Amino acid sequence: PYASDDGTPPPRHCRCSSEWKGSQMAESALDDYLGAVDPGRVALVRELDRLVTGAGPGLEVAVKYRMLVYTLERKYHAWVVAIDAHPRNAVALRFLFGALLDAPPGLLRPGTSSLSTLDIAALADVDAELVSHFVAEATTRHGELQAAWAARALAKRT
Repeated sequence: PYASDDGTPPPRHCRCSSEWKGSQMAESALDDYLGAVDPGRVALVRELDRLVTGAGPGLEVAVKYRMLVYTLERKYHAWVVAIDAHPRNAVALRFLFGALLDAPPGLLRPGTSSLSTLDIAALADVDAELVSHFVAEATTRHGELQAAWAARALAKRT
């Protein structure tokens, strides 16, 4: 299940069964992911996927790192946003460079030094405008955020 269509194995870091661009293929990645999600969270994940794909034109989706990962130009090591349905109390909408997004203090939960998360406990808690805003910002500013993060990391080493 982890091999590509031509039978070649994926890169060693890849633990995915789907990697797609385009709506029909994106549905396959979503369906693959939903197969491993608690049934009570399926509607929430579907809604978040709808909002992410609507607000982030050009995003490609794949199942990576046990998350539904959205990226630009198949650069999954520098993904933009991810949906993680596995945390105990909520579905996590994760932004790789979320620490640099323009968000009011306390709105995004800090993760690693670069990652920030918007936790959503139920479908009724989805703020479509807020989700769309952050996805659009993370997508349009992705190159800038990635460069700023790299410069920040370099400055810490010197």
